[in-house]
Amino acid sequence: MEHETNQQGSDLQQNSLQENNLQPWGMKLNTFCMMMYLSQLCIIIPGLGLVLPIVMWATNKDASPLIDAHGKNILNWFISLLIYTNISFVLCLISSSVMRFSTAPEIISWLFMVVGVVGFLGFATTGLMWLVFAIRGAVNAHHGVVWKHPNTITFIK
Repeated sequence: MEHETNQQGSDLQQNSLQENNLQPWGMKLNTFCMMMYLSQLCIIIPGLGLVLPIVMWATNKDASPLIDAHGKNILNWFISLLIYTNISFVLCLISSSVMRFSTAPEIISWLFMVVGVVGFLGFATTGLMWLVFAIRGAVNAHHGVVWKHPNTITFIK
């Protein structure tokens, strides 16, 4: 029994040493995880901010549980962000369609104008959350902390 405990302890030490020496893409582990978050902000080339973190995670997820956890958090956030953005788009679309082609009473027009404002505020809020969460996730990843984004639906566990 004692031999098994010592074996498990030495396995954990060996895994810890391997993880300390792990340098995905030539970077330290925490720096790589931080760059996974910051790469979301690469909006110079359209789509790069979406593709790059997923590629970084997919190519190294088996190398470290820390990379896997951060990658899953980022991917779950992307999916949630897509859902929130689509809901905002639909609200804006409904509002603009009804406002443009409606002969409804004024109260109904005001109601749909409020729906449009809610949709616009949804766009603004998701954009702000995307920026803040990328920066906050990067700071936490640099310190070795796995931070779960608020308001994220867990699709990938």
